[in-house]
Amino acid sequence: MLVVLAVTVSGCSTAIKPEPVVAVRPVQQAVPNAAKVPCKAPVKLPDKDLSEREATLFWAGDRAALKE
Repeated sequence: MLVVLAVTVSGCSTAIKPEPVVAVRPVQQAVPNAAKVPCKAPVKLPDKDLSEREATLFWAGDRAALKE
């Protein structure tokens, strides 16, 4: 009985669906000239221990230059 039931159920299976086709194509984007200009160099740190204020000022200068 179990064999008959297994054969009957296996006959009801659906066909295997093929995998979808995925096409990957690179997209060329125009790069504005402003994006090609090199960034400003990082702030040169003095050869000494920095205070918290000095470190904050140097860090803020670098961040502002990167934001430009």
